[in-house]
Amino acid sequence: MHQRSENRATGTCSVVGVCVKRPMTLTENAAVVEIDALELRERLEAGQASAFFDVRTPYERELASIVGSRLLDEARVQEIEALDRKTPLYFH
Repeated sequence: MHQRSENRATGTCSVVGVCVKRPMTLTENAAVVEIDALELRERLEAGQASAFFDVRTPYERELASIVGSRLLDEARVQEIEALDRKTPLYFH
């Protein structure tokens, strides 16, 4: 659910992630919103993206990662399930 675009001339890349606002009840749908790299950085710097997960493989994460993200593994899934349902979830 994320896009990656690279600018080979400058050697930069931008990652578009998603923010998921979880439903409060089983009958509600989750709200999934795409955000760009700048907005994600602003939310991270403001402390608004404390539940920020990297959905790539461990090998991909070793190549490059965003500071503050955590690898989405089985332990993190349990952590997500334990979070307050009002906590927005961020994935890249």
